[in-house]
Amino acid sequence: MNIAGDHHFTYRTFRRIGIEAFPKRRLLQGIGAAGLVLVLVTGVDRDNLIPLFGSAFCLVFPELVALALWYPQRKQAAQTTHYTLDDDGIRVRTATSDVHLTWAGVTGVKSQPQAWLLRHGATQLAVPRAAFRPEDRVTIDAFLAAHPAVATK
Repeated sequence: MNIAGDHHFTYRTFRRIGIEAFPKRRLLQGIGAAGLVLVLVTGVDRDNLIPLFGSAFCLVFPELVALALWYPQRKQAAQTTHYTLDDDGIRVRTATSDVHLTWAGVTGVKSQPQAWLLRHGATQLAVPRAAFRPEDRVTIDAFLAAHPAVATK
């Protein structure tokens, strides 16, 4: 297997991948929405301001995190990112970095609609599906599902 792809990140694609990587976001946003509805139904007064702001914060927290993470990376993300997957691992190249991750170092993979999230120790590498052609995506999915070192979790 030798598959290459390129991707140009925008805030929209960065946000989608980042939001997917936040596993409890729906629960957090659901609590925020329910709390907001409850506060608004019971009436807003001085006693309800803390629950009102707390609920609103829970609702927008994942979006704030995505925006906060995008800001320092936006200049680097404006450049094209090159991905190469082969039997040994994955190589990610940008104008300012070159990273090679071997499959033996990958401890888990989450297959998401927008990206594959490769776990390597305490870090996670997001590989956007949009970087590859549809037929390559199928090949990558099959490889990741069959490879014993990166059994999809």
